[in-house]
Amino acid sequence: GADAQLQIPRLITPPLPFLNVRLPNSDFQPRTFIGAGVKRVERREAFIQDLFNVNYGYTWKTRVTNEQELRPIDVQFIRTADTSRVFSQLLRDRPFLETSFRQQFVLASSYRYTYNQQALEQRRNQIYFSGGVEVAGNLAYLVSSLTNQSRNAEGAYTLFGQEFAQYTKVDLELRNYFRTSTNPASGNRLATRLLLGLGLPYQNSRVLPYLKQYGIGGPNSVRAFPARGVGPGTYRAPVATENSSFYDQVGDLRIEGNVEYRQDLFPYVKGALFVDAGNIWLVNPDPSRATYTRGENGEAVRDFQDGQFQFNTFLRQLAVGAGAGIRVDVQFFVIRFDYAVPLIVPYEEGAFGRDGAPDTERFSKFTAPGRFNIAIGYPF
Repeated sequence: GADAQLQIPRLITPPLPFLNVRLPNSDFQPRTFIGAGVKRVERREAFIQDLFNVNYGYTWKTRVTNEQELRPIDVQFIRTADTSRVFSQLLRDRPFLETSFRQQFVLASSYRYTYNQQALEQRRNQIYFSGGVEVAGNLAYLVSSLTNQSRNAEGAYTLFGQEFAQYTKVDLELRNYFRTSTNPASGNRLATRLLLGLGLPYQNSRVLPYLKQYGIGGPNSVRAFPARGVGPGTYRAPVATENSSFYDQVGDLRIEGNVEYRQDLFPYVKGALFVDAGNIWLVNPDPSRATYTRGENGEAVRDFQDGQFQFNTFLRQLAVGAGAGIRVDVQFFVIRFDYAVPLIVPYEEGAFGRDGAPDTERFSKFTAPGRFNIAIGYPF
């Protein structure tokens, strides 16, 4: 893909009372940005998806520790350019997936606040917090409704003949870094992170666009599991679609926590011990992603949660992994090697495929010795 951005060292805003272009209490230069980009996502033997975007917004700081970003205009056009025969069949079998890959506009606005104490290097305990909200499609839906625009065959309003997405997303991230040594130059520290995310489609959308949905697993998430290899809830894909199963392991809600101890070993080399936990869920149950539990006689029994988040069961559905790693840190570049093993598999009590047959072959792969991850940079 390619992105371009023009930054202007002042706030260019309409004369609105809540936008003070002078920011009299700030010693930092505010900025207006105008950006555009194009991206092509290609999954071998699956699909090709093109993403075009244009955005306009502002960033400003009132202290060295905080930053705010407002994007009143963030327009994206998502187009699925090509699909393979196998993936096309998967879309027909999974109505929610077909809807999320549908060609559509995303007319979004967003706001994000970041508080970061990592610039205060003398502090032994440093906090990082980032919170953001993104809304899409509300104005377009209101205008379409007030002007009595016609709907398409799916019952959705369109813009230039294409559907537009309508949703609200809220993302929260909290990190804490505690340096165990009194030496400010020491890299010995305990790092923790909590991620919470919720996306809610409504009115003109039944599901979030695929690129806006949550996945879990991989080198920067729960490292004992592959990327998009967990959830939603206790769902697991059939063995028959193993190679493409991760496409439907996405959801509307994410909870993830990480704890990592980092230790200096040699110059430019650090070690780490870590524990990761998390999962994703759906706001509404999806029968095409049926979930099972084990009956009294060991048989597969539908529990009809079908990936939906429920307060009385979500803690038992967290995937948990632990491991150790080596990091080569030369200040401007970090390469990371992590090995993690699964401790808790969320579907252990119901290791079945969609047809209800025991799925011991696939289950054994996750209880095998673990996963080796290579990545650039720290996970958080």
